[in-house]
Amino acid sequence: MDGVAYAKSNTVLAHGGERISIRAGEPWDAGDPLVAAYPDMFAPTLEAVRSTTDPSGLRRVAAGPPQVEAATRAPGERRAVRARPRTSQ
Repeated sequence: MDGVAYAKSNTVLAHGGERISIRAGEPWDAGDPLVAAYPDMFAPTLEAVRSTTDPSGLRRVAAGPPQVEAATRAPGERRAVRARPRTSQ
């Protein structure tokens, strides 16, 4: 990994005779020996972010770029149409 690696879960890892506590979502240097020793415990991107609106306290982060609605409809695609409000002249 290059850059930043994020811890996948809360755990305690043994490294160099020490116990290292990591918390889910913590950013770590991807070149750190702990990350290299436990690559399954780290991810290159965040899987969830903290949220006060979600009962679990976490909101899953969508994978990939956000979906953008196409400006024109595809062949056979049906879209909802709103009637224009009438204006008095």
